[in-house]
Amino acid sequence: MSNARLPVIVSSDQDVEADRSLLGGKGASLFSMANLGLPVPSFFVLTTRTWHDWDKDGCLSETHISKVMEMMGWLERQTGRTFGRGPRPLLVSVRSACAVSMPGMMDTILNLGLTADTIGALFQDFRSLQIIADVITNFVGTATPVFAGQRGRDAPTHPLIPETARDQLIGAIEGVFASWNNDRARLYRQIHHIPDDYGTAAVVQAMVFGNADASSGTGVLFTRDPVTGADEPRGEWVPAAQGEAIVSGRSTPVPVAELASSQPAVYAELLRAAQQLEIAAGEPQDIEFTVEGGKLYLLQTRALKVTPLAACTITLALLDAGSISRQEAVRRLSSLDVTDLVTEMPRHPPHESLTLAAGLAASPGIARGTAAREVSLAGAPDGDLGMPWILIRPETSPHDLPAMRKAAALVTERGGLTSHAAIVARELRIPCVVGCGDLTMIRNGQEITVDGTVGRVYEGTLETESSVPDVVRRAQALLTRPRE
Repeated sequence: MSNARLPVIVSSDQDVEADRSLLGGKGASLFSMANLGLPVPSFFVLTTRTWHDWDKDGCLSETHISKVMEMMGWLERQTGRTFGRGPRPLLVSVRSACAVSMPGMMDTILNLGLTADTIGALFQDFRSLQIIADVITNFVGTATPVFAGQRGRDAPTHPLIPETARDQLIGAIEGVFASWNNDRARLYRQIHHIPDDYGTAAVVQAMVFGNADASSGTGVLFTRDPVTGADEPRGEWVPAAQGEAIVSGRSTPVPVAELASSQPAVYAELLRAAQQLEIAAGEPQDIEFTVEGGKLYLLQTRALKVTPLAACTITLALLDAGSISRQEAVRRLSSLDVTDLVTEMPRHPPHESLTLAAGLAASPGIARGTAAREVSLAGAPDGDLGMPWILIRPETSPHDLPAMRKAAALVTERGGLTSHAAIVARELRIPCVVGCGDLTMIRNGQEITVDGTVGRVYEGTLETESSVPDVVRRAQALLTRPRE
């Protein structure tokens, strides 16, 4: 189908070119994966044209609502489930899909379609009160902020979350559209110079349940190491959990390679898909996936966000493998700031007694400053610290962005390399250590040093020195070599 004639709502069974400007990054990646024959839960996308219509009218038109419900009927036929009723209820996610990645800045709703009628029917599927409680908790936790933001438009006597599945769906779509203009999304666009008129698409997708049983879970796979650029898959996995557990950082996951021993067939299928996606995209990928009852589902793929040093390493590796030309390698290397490739390291190996905490090295570099646990709404520590400050958190959320962008480094108790803190720290190019466990030993206002390269937090202010890695010297030689 030509994108010139692309409808405002399209489904995964249509032959659609992956146009990011209309489908958003998430929607485009889903169509790309579906076109490659990879396992993707059924979905449909409300394109950015729908967002522009909604933004102009202030609500979804009756025509759009009718089309959405028509697509829900299609989704029911694809899954063999029914939306808003039993015996096999259909639950869906509603996610934003921006043309430019804005991690965590906009709203997502999981397990939408839970009602008084469907909860009992869903129990017949899972036969576990714990799983049902987990599904309800994830729905309420993700839906409440969306519908709370819309409360002013409704009579105060109305329930916060609509009682019918249809009203939940329409409200969720409008809420996701409205989140394009929330405060954190606006700030993120300002920081990264993203135009305000891009708007967002919205993806409605059948839920798969990573919390279904012991052979289920959720994870993220990087086709290459995002910190070092090494040509080896990295990633994380949380057994018996839904997707928000890993992205939010509320859980500290295990390495994704543990799937190789617990579910070797699933892990092998995941690696094959990862290789296929990297080759198709021509660059390393960041892949979100869920396993339900031993079956793999891919939820998203996107270009892997890496550190400058990793970008340098990956470019040279692709050049050596013949995957890119010398001209393309020079182009990519020329876009890097050489000052970002110089690494900082302690002048003398720190004595072990100085180590306050150890965790995962999520974003490289060294920062010295004052520990700050209490941060104002303006994104600055309460009180004048008189020197750079380091944000200490159990985990971070998009609401912490004003503080994160002013901090010299980030340290969290929970989360992994794919958590919100780790991703944003790499974007901001500041050191980050995650998954440290209890950090109460670090006092508010204490002077500390964070080494995001090795994943350590030290007491006091360590002396450092600069170092130029060999891979950077090789890149510099390539850039200065006369063209052949």
